[in-house]
Amino acid sequence: MEQTINYLLIISNNIIGRIHLKLKRNEQSIQYSDKVLKLNPNNSEANRNKGIALYNLNKSAEAIEYLDTAITESNERDANVYHIKGNALFDLKKFEEAIQCYKQAININPTCYESYNNIGNILSTKLNRMEEAITYLDKSIELKPNCIAYCIKSSILYNLYRFKETLECFIKSTEICKCKSNNVSDEYHFIGDILTNLYRYHDAAQCFDICIQINKNDPSAYYKKGIALCNLNNRMKDSLECFNKAIEINPNNSIYYVGKGSALRSLNQYEQAIHCYSQAIRIDPNSTYAIDGKKRAFFQFNKFHA
Repeated sequence: MEQTINYLLIISNNIIGRIHLKLKRNEQSIQYSDKVLKLNPNNSEANRNKGIALYNLNKSAEAIEYLDTAITESNERDANVYHIKGNALFDLKKFEEAIQCYKQAININPTCYESYNNIGNILSTKLNRMEEAITYLDKSIELKPNCIAYCIKSSILYNLYRFKETLECFIKSTEICKCKSNNVSDEYHFIGDILTNLYRYHDAAQCFDICIQINKNDPSAYYKKGIALCNLNNRMKDSLECFNKAIEINPNNSIYYVGKGSALRSLNQYEQAIHCYSQAIRIDPNSTYAIDGKKRAFFQFNKFHA
């Protein structure tokens, strides 16, 4: 009789614990899992539920202990348990072990595109294995076109200086998401940076214009627009206005003075350029761009007045 009662208690408490877990009530879920574990410390479902709840509470090391017991005691392999364990190992900076867990999840469930994403993320951001990361992200996209895979891949391609592919990938991610990020300006900054690297300066300037429309006090947008305009014919004065605006908003960033100095040099205003570079060096004495620009401005000034 007692055995039957315990059996029913285990079933009911596991069900309630699972419900709390789905409702993101992690502390309550743990309470019901603990009731089961008092009756049977090796119960796979209670260990699974408690492990996931602990992970959700940022207790990764403790979570792994319960997830390992769940894996050992379960008659069925659960891809999600391996995936969560991989996440916990990632939090503990055990990246190679995390990858092995994600691979186990994929072996159990070959359609687990999230595990492919996480492997791609680790390979690219932690292990510097970019091409290998792209392979996993492409597999994720093949299984289910998703924003995360496209965003990670676009970041990798950008770092590999494959800017045309980066732009295509990033645009694809925004199409699939069918929504805007919390900061729309970030999207246009990123696209503008890519267009600048593709030498599409007019298009880049338009992107930064949108950033300025979103936030008129964004000094970085004015600076980047200034850089783009510097590379267009007959737009140097417009470029100078952009750098002036960036400095007006934030007078403590040396790179804005470097940009302004470059524009002034192109307009043959060498004395003012020297002053700008001096301002940049005052803010950042180690700025090689400012030091080199000031030397060039002095050389051009002396040559002009020779």
